[in-house]
Amino acid sequence: MDPAFYGQKNQSCRNINRELDLAQLQALDTFVRLKKPVLGICRGHQLINVYFGGTLIQDLPNADYHQAHEGRDSHHPVRILPDTPLSDFLGAREMVVNSAHHQALDRMAESLKVCAYSEDGVIEAFCHKELPILGLQWHPERMAYSGYYTEGRSDGSLIFQYFNEML
Repeated sequence: MDPAFYGQKNQSCRNINRELDLAQLQALDTFVRLKKPVLGICRGHQLINVYFGGTLIQDLPNADYHQAHEGRDSHHPVRILPDTPLSDFLGAREMVVNSAHHQALDRMAESLKVCAYSEDGVIEAFCHKELPILGLQWHPERMAYSGYYTEGRSDGSLIFQYFNEML
């Protein structure tokens, strides 16, 4: 995402596409105004935070922990905070999620609430305090159903079940 959208100069963002940024921000604006459910995954997680006034870390200092290696996602645990919609639905305090990013949320938008974070403090999930909006830094679609679910890792299909209940 173009750092100009969150008041910064580009220091390490890659493949900036301002037209895509604008189109996605406009689509999100439409859903927000209509109070429709939104599930933001990876870039969508970051875009939602920026839309509501938050900022991003352009390049994580420990990006190796979060980036894909040799075309494959890395995996790490995330802690799910109690008394959040995510913990209420999943009934869990921890998940093992995939990871393939070098950016993350920095300043969290005031209208959003942290639901999960990684061991190094990266915000991995949030929900909106009033609207049916969920943001995930990981890719649940790459952890779901028979073709992708791996024993010992969390089942991403549960996220889609949760989202369907928001509809």
